[in-house]
Amino acid sequence: MANLRTGWESTEKNPDEDFLKKQIQEENKIFEQNIALSAEASRQKTANISMLLESTGIKKDIIEKQLKYDAERSVKVIKDAEKSLLKPTMDIETMHKQDIEQARMIAKKMKSPGNPHWQGYIWNASYGGAWWNWNGEGEEVPSVTFDVANNRIDPRTQAFGEGWWDADFSKINAYLSFRFTPPSWGHLHIITSPWLHGYYSLYSNDAWYKGEHAKADLDTWVDVHQNFWRSRSTNDVFYMSGDELHPTRSDRIDRQSTMRYYTSVGEGDPVTIRVGAQLYCRGKASGGQARLNFQSGGANYIYAPYVYWYLHN
Repeated sequence: MANLRTGWESTEKNPDEDFLKKQIQEENKIFEQNIALSAEASRQKTANISMLLESTGIKKDIIEKQLKYDAERSVKVIKDAEKSLLKPTMDIETMHKQDIEQARMIAKKMKSPGNPHWQGYIWNASYGGAWWNWNGEGEEVPSVTFDVANNRIDPRTQAFGEGWWDADFSKINAYLSFRFTPPSWGHLHIITSPWLHGYYSLYSNDAWYKGEHAKADLDTWVDVHQNFWRSRSTNDVFYMSGDELHPTRSDRIDRQSTMRYYTSVGEGDPVTIRVGAQLYCRGKASGGQARLNFQSGGANYIYAPYVYWYLHN
């Protein structure tokens, strides 16, 4: 059964928290239905293969030994590949410093186009949270830590395939929240460009006696709250999946993901802007592995230093 945790305890209460919990519950119902269907299909395929093996005289324990070998080999392949992925080849701290300096220089030169037009930057996140962390049958629950003072999210998720056709999955939503109060009603334009520093590694070597598959998916997203939560805007950053990812497919992810958001807001009521990331991994059958890691060491994290906003009628 999946392990659900409703998130990191913030020192500041999230707005409209009851609505968020209801939304999570509805998402989970659909997700659980899909997982149950997949599990039933895996059980049926395993039963069919077992009957085929018996008819050909191949003993089940021989396949079990091969599955164990595949799983052990995949772990070694992934570990060997990740040795060169722990640190970026570029000077990311210098890049971040230049980004901040340029943004602050622009902010100093900003002049309002005239009432009722305003624009500005929000420099620091007010709090961070994990919307939900969920894993399947694997031992390791997806994890996330926060350094709100430095506007950092440090998530990690991974999935290891199990059995002949069984799958393990891991999913996490984590975010940083920025707040300000609009000086007027109007149309709010938001731009944010979080930095992503981490790596992925996938391994999948399909064989006739199992349905091996690996998948990793990374999205960044923005949503806004003023009196109620608005719809979410999502940006696809990375996606890879396949039955044959052999030898391992692995590399670093060092890039910015620029997102834009538009909505209407009223005057005087606080606005919360959440900048988040969703990580999803799935490994199917023994030896199938998928990992997304933005948490190992000081060089891997998601960094959202500021949000730019522009308000007009």
